[in-house]
Amino acid sequence: MPLVGVVEVMGGILFAIPLTRAIGAITILPIMVGIVLVHVLQAPDGLPMASGLAAINFYILFENREKYMNLLRR
Repeated sequence: MPLVGVVEVMGGILFAIPLTRAIGAITILPIMVGIVLVHVLQAPDGLPMASGLAAINFYILFENREKYMNLLRR
C-alpha cells in the first residue's frame, strides 16, 4: 500500500499544478477507479464524495483529450 500512497501524492501534486494537470489526471485515474469501485461494492456511504472526485478527474481528462491523442495514434 505505500506505493499507492506515493502515487496518490505524486498524482495530486501534478494535478494541482496547471502545467502538469493532464499527466496528474492520468496518474490518478487507476486509483480513482479503484476508489469508486470500493465505494460502490463495499462502502456506499462514501460514494457521493468519490463520485464527485471522479467526475472532476474525468472532466480534466476530457478537457485535455488532445494531449492524450498522441498516445492512441500509430
